Amino acid sequence: MNSTTMTGTLEINAHFDRHGELREPMGNAMNPPLLRLNEIEVGKVVVTPSMKTDKPVKWESNFSLEPIADLRRSGAFTIPVGTTPGYIAEKTLQKPLEKRKFPFVCESVTAEAYVTLNLPETIDVESIPADVTYKSAHISYVATYALKGAQLEIKRSLVLDYPRRVCAPDLQTEVVDATRVIQADFKGAVMFGTRSSQGHHDGD
Repeated sequence: MNSTTMTGTLEINAHFDRHGELREPMGNAMNPPLLRLNEIEVGKVVVTPSMKTDKPVKWESNFSLEPIADLRRSGAFTIPVGTTPGYIAEKTLQKPLEKRKFPFVCESVTAEAYVTLNLPETIDVESIPADVTYKSAHISYVATYALKGAQLEIKRSLVLDYPRRVCAPDLQTEVVDATRVIQADFKGAVMFGTRSSQGHHDGD
């Protein structure tokens, strides 16, 4: 299950994108994010209608992933992105320029993603990714993880708050630092052991 809220420039872009997709079945909206992030799943997506420009864009989805790990033995898996807009996740797919010589276009954006994973009863979670907090002059990123019974709740928030839409070259340092933090966070893994019929881990 996922819930994403988009405001600022990201909200405007989302309205435009959805307006161009009005003739497409809503289920088709799942395909691009999944292909982009190499995940396979089925589910349902509900997005704020593009014509309701007076409201923030909300993207809510329920989905079921194909296996992302071999749960028959102890192991680990990273947090799937699932059927989300993937704005934050996309930061992990490219390496930003280390330095810039000229001013560049920069957009102020607030992206928040909430994901709840329903874990199978056949595993015991041994550890989850650590919470992350990063803040610079114009960029902040926070990720929290909470295990509640068989549910793992993940909350991620990325805020880009620039003084104008054209940024000075020296601000690229913040972009690089923040991107590295996000990429490291998305590599965090859930460590788990499997349960036997007696309730012990494999190898006990």
